[in-house]
Amino acid sequence: SHAYVMSYDEFVANVAPVFSENGCDNATCHGGTTGVEFRLSPRDAKDPEFDFEQACRQVYPQDPLESPLLMKPLAEECGGDTHAGGAYFYSFDDPDYVAMLTWIENGEYR
Repeated sequence: SHAYVMSYDEFVANVAPVFSENGCDNATCHGGTTGVEFRLSPRDAKDPEFDFEQACRQVYPQDPLESPLLMKPLAEECGGDTHAGGAYFYSFDDPDYVAMLTWIENGEYR
């Protein structure tokens, strides 16, 4: 079986900053030890490889637009899923949304 492989370098350059800029890695959100399914390394101890592994688990290669990584922060009025942390993307043109979708779509089966 082939694995869907996404670029670590592209993640570090374009996706990881989205998490930090939007506070996703705060202790009360995904950067804490709370029972959230999607974990990120805490703000004061960034671990890009851990964050990459975690983010990859939130991707549906067969249906990128339905990936939790994109659906959770997407506003419900845009079709997004309910997210305890609230909405961050209010348009499909949001540069952060585009950066994450592009990273997913640039992956390939190997």
